[in-house]
Amino acid sequence: MNSNLKRLFSIKKGGIPPLMGLARLAVSTILFFLSFSPVIAPSYLSEAEAGFKVSLPQTTIVKTPTIQENSLLTSANHYLPENNEIIVLETIPMTITAYSSTVWETDDTPFITAAGTQTRDGVIASNLLPFGTKVKIPKLFG
Repeated sequence: MNSNLKRLFSIKKGGIPPLMGLARLAVSTILFFLSFSPVIAPSYLSEAEAGFKVSLPQTTIVKTPTIQENSLLTSANHYLPENNEIIVLETIPMTITAYSSTVWETDDTPFITAAGTQTRDGVIASNLLPFGTKVKIPKLFG
């Protein structure tokens, strides 16, 4: 009996005793499974303990805002009146030039506007106007 105990607790060169290895394995296994207990707990348990249910509000976003570097710019479509009647807010005389977004003039996203849309006829660029603002050019369109 004495030799069996010595064998269980004997330390081999560069190792740990067999009984200590089993104890370490058992403790590690128990801790591993206990770490998942909040994850595998039934959801009704947390609701009963807390007394309230967490839910996200069900709001719908009609127009997604555009994020450009450190600015958040929303679409100007929600500023239109309900009957889609366009009201002239301000007339600004200015010199305009052609908008170009070719491979040689941009970073790795050519033909994409600052608003994130594809370039097309009728798109203008201006630092004075918010995205989605409609403009009228009298010399071209009357």
